[in-house]
Amino acid sequence: MKKSQYESKLSEKNIEQYVPPNNVLAEKCVLGGMITDEIVLVTAIDTLNSNSFCLPEHRQIFLAAENLYSKMAPVDIVNLTEELLKMGCCMEQACGAVYLKELIDSVPTTANYEYYIKIVHDKWLMRELISTANQIINNCKESNREVYKILGSTYHELFKIEKLSVCDEFKKLKSMMNQIAGHIKKLIDNNKSVIGLDTGFRELNELTTGFHDGELIILASQPAVGKTALALNIAENVAINENKAVAIFSLELTALELSMRILSSYVRIDAQKLRRGGLTQQDLSLLLQASAALKESSIYIDSSATLTPLEVRARCRWLKAENPNLGLIIIDYLQLMHSSASETENSEQELSQILRSLKSIALNFNVPIIVLSQLNRESENDSRPKLSQLRESGAIEQDADLVLLLYRKYMTSHDPKDENTAELIVTKQRNGPIGNILLKFENKYARFEDSPEGFAEMYYRDDE
Repeated sequence: MKKSQYESKLSEKNIEQYVPPNNVLAEKCVLGGMITDEIVLVTAIDTLNSNSFCLPEHRQIFLAAENLYSKMAPVDIVNLTEELLKMGCCMEQACGAVYLKELIDSVPTTANYEYYIKIVHDKWLMRELISTANQIINNCKESNREVYKILGSTYHELFKIEKLSVCDEFKKLKSMMNQIAGHIKKLIDNNKSVIGLDTGFRELNELTTGFHDGELIILASQPAVGKTALALNIAENVAINENKAVAIFSLELTALELSMRILSSYVRIDAQKLRRGGLTQQDLSLLLQASAALKESSIYIDSSATLTPLEVRARCRWLKAENPNLGLIIIDYLQLMHSSASETENSEQELSQILRSLKSIALNFNVPIIVLSQLNRESENDSRPKLSQLRESGAIEQDADLVLLLYRKYMTSHDPKDENTAELIVTKQRNGPIGNILLKFENKYARFEDSPEGFAEMYYRDDE
């Protein structure tokens, strides 16, 4: 096939200098298909933009077609030629009517348009990656720049490219019915109330059917009520009993402090003894046995002092590569995170951006994410907390799939009979009912357990 003068120019450039990844023939097929087939036109405009094309002439033709489409005008040779002139393009550079006709003739069949669009899209992403890599090199050469700022900008740029690589598609109801049939069969075969990830708590499993992939779960309470302890108890069950990897991001406690909490809770040894000493020989024996079991679990702790959603995504991607069995992500806690965006108007806007990003991570990695959160000061009275008492509750109500509020009456009553009880209030569940769950709490071990049978009736009777 005879090369056009523009492809010849590209070949000449290739001799003189490096040419970024491209496929001129695929670009021509896409543009030619856009002129001859409306389906190709709509798909290309939805998937690509002018920067997706390597040749400047092809970018101009795409822009002209996009302009015509937005005006609901026919995209043909006559209209394209006129639009290119209006855009101030030199017809030699923009190839003119002769080249537009050549584009149409270059399309063997529009039946393969999706493959041509994918080739153009992938080459574009490769050029973007090369550009970003060059920028990273230049940033590193600037000795006055802090390394963590370079890492932050790198995460941001790579995430932008990753978003470009995601092309959402419609799902036919027919294919969804097949998936639903498979899901129902799984329910019948399973014959259990827990369909998702087992939390380790019987009533919570019954109410939620477990934590599900892609869910954003908010666990909130006042300080010192035990939300970190509850999250660690769930992590322990998922890692040891479900044999899944768990990623814990803590912005408040060090990895050592969290590890000691997990060990104390798992062995049921007073946490103060671990910190201050005074362990008996029996305690040491139990600790050695527990350490062996915990060493076999896949719990990963990140105790960075600052954290953005982009950093969560990057570190979880690394973890997923090392351990594909990642089953749960925990973040402690929401109000200490920062948005990846450079500027936000207010704290509510920043929180909303963080939550949307975390929800995106849950969906992309196909795992539930538990995010710990604080409650407003108004919830410090002796009444049970409500959804409206979440800090920046509007954003949380909108983005969270499941909201759990932890309440311990003892924190305000100081009545000894309330010391070992806690309520987990399911105040929002996108795909299920809400309700209250009574738990047993052992303060010296920082451990939550299912309440004994009949305990709930007695607790709520005393509460009247």
